[in-house]
Amino acid sequence: MAGAVNVSTCVCAVGFRLADGSFRPGGAEDPDVYGCVLCDAGNFCPGNGESLPCPRNRWSREQVNAGPCQQCAVHSFAMAESGMRGPEMCQCVQGTEGSFDGACALCAPGSFQPCDLSLGAEHAGAHCAAVVTGLGARTAATAVSCTPCPADTYSDAHGAVACSACPRNASSAPGSAHITACRCDATFFGADGEACTPCPPNSYCSGGLKHPCRLHSQSPASSDGPDDCLCREGYYSLNATSPCHKCPEGTYCPGGQTLNLCAGNASSMAGSVRVQQCLCDPGTWRGCVDGRNAAGNCSIDYSLGCFHCDAGDFCFNNTLVHCPEHSSSAVGSDEGADCKCNNGYYNVDVDTQEHGGHA
Repeated sequence: MAGAVNVSTCVCAVGFRLADGSFRPGGAEDPDVYGCVLCDAGNFCPGNGESLPCPRNRWSREQVNAGPCQQCAVHSFAMAESGMRGPEMCQCVQGTEGSFDGACALCAPGSFQPCDLSLGAEHAGAHCAAVVTGLGARTAATAVSCTPCPADTYSDAHGAVACSACPRNASSAPGSAHITACRCDATFFGADGEACTPCPPNSYCSGGLKHPCRLHSQSPASSDGPDDCLCREGYYSLNATSPCHKCPEGTYCPGGQTLNLCAGNASSMAGSVRVQQCLCDPGTWRGCVDGRNAAGNCSIDYSLGCFHCDAGDFCFNNTLVHCPEHSSSAVGSDEGADCKCNNGYYNVDVDTQEHGGHA
């Protein structure tokens, strides 16, 4: 000002501060040092030689700076409480990626970034503790990148800090960006992204869809493919997925792809299930004579073929029966009436019927 007689009457302009050492110990001015210099980085100078630290989350460079300081860009935050010397000290926060300040961008759907390395790591989770340790010695922000969501999770938000798990019994590919990417696992069914239900019997489930077994076949619960549908008893198929055909006459089918032929001279009805349904053809027999065999009560091995009935016998229901004494029958006879009296003998029952009384 006009008429100044002391250097201390010289006041620093707004945006400058007093130079270091402007006052000697004791408070007297040092005219050789007293003066004004640029405001320091990380500070602002409102006038009267004052230099004040930038508020939290703001920065400044060494320059004529009356204030206010510059604020860190959106999606970033200061990495120190004070002394923020430039935007390179604005750390990208949780849910973002980039180098610093204005270069920070939200993670795209299907990705996440869980760690916050900014001031105090206010949002850092326990899994980021190792990353946060030792960050106090940094002079610039640390570049961070978003990570694709792991398999069986998804994120449909911008700026995700974690991914959401798929519904139970559903899976998704890495980097999935919507819950509908979660598809029910094999042996379950349901709409994409919705609850998954165990596959019921007589069907198979894959790709989230439930399919009925083919006609005349069945499957256990929790089946995942058409080859789990096996033909029912009395039916057979040529392969694991071809149509099921009714078991033809002369065979028996326990189910699946199995078609068994009845043994020689034995037959069965169409749709038979067990070998015991293969009965000897009329006039043939196996195993039993007069309802018995060598072991006592008749026990038939149905895997054996049937033999033609000899002359003098008749055969039915797997059993050979001898004709009565003094009678005979032709080979292959299948009922008692086939036994005819030998020459010189007559059938008492027949004669009685013909003459209306006893001989």
